[in-house]
Amino acid sequence: MSAPLTDYFQVGAAIKSRLVDANLGLLDVGDLAPLADALAGAQDADIAKRLSALAPRSPAAFVGYDTDLMQWDSEAGGHLLLQRWLIVLVVRNAADTARGGAIMAAAGPLLLNTIQLLSGWRPGIDGIGELIHTAGPRPAFGPGIGLFPVAFLAPVFIPGANP
Repeated sequence: MSAPLTDYFQVGAAIKSRLVDANLGLLDVGDLAPLADALAGAQDADIAKRLSALAPRSPAAFVGYDTDLMQWDSEAGGHLLLQRWLIVLVVRNAADTARGGAIMAAAGPLLLNTIQLLSGWRPGIDGIGELIHTAGPRPAFGPGIGLFPVAFLAPVFIPGANP
């Protein structure tokens, strides 16, 4: 049984719940907006310092709406669109701050498990289709920390005014 679509950003809460329930080893799952604000204008060297307050425990994930990519209108006034959602995984490892090899080794399985967990998953909300993994932003690195964005498209059908 699915839940009714009552909020344009409802998919985000469903993704966060799925990440928490999956037991991927994430120590925190939060909203993307505070992370984006903290990183605005940050140089790679500042990333670790700015994230200390936001993600004191790692690995962590931040989930947020990014944009609508496409839209198809129907004759009844409704439309189908693709919302792009970002899951930014934060991985820390102080073992190899110069080359980042330890961060990559820690992030690789987490990235794979996150992609497998969400690819093809249907959130159980009326009008929302299966999530589609798509290209996302590039990763970012600072001393002992890595940010790994993963992007998914969520097909959303919004009924029109003319049933």
